[in-house]
Amino acid sequence: MSKFTITIEFPGVDPYKTAKALILTDVLRAVLDELDRAEQLWQKWPADPIHQAAIVAEEAGELVQAALQFEYDYEKGTLDEIRKEATQTAAMAIRLLKNINQPTISHEIK
Repeated sequence: MSKFTITIEFPGVDPYKTAKALILTDVLRAVLDELDRAEQLWQKWPADPIHQAAIVAEEAGELVQAALQFEYDYEKGTLDEIRKEATQTAAMAIRLLKNINQPTISHEIK
């Protein structure tokens, strides 16, 4: 059996940009799915930016831990764990950005 490749070209469409857009779409879908999951599990979100940022930092710390384990502890660290923690960090950063303009008692918008 012979193998062959079919290439379809669309005028004006950059295949590199198309592939990049597909990857980005998958990444953003995963982040937004994680955001939905987190908002359902933890419906309460701090009103002040210090505690919001602390949640993002906590997730970022878990991402760093996963990366360290991948680099130095081959039995525990995996790329899947890094992806999971990066997705959670991005989701919490988006949650902070969604809520950052909400006024609080100590920081009323005037």
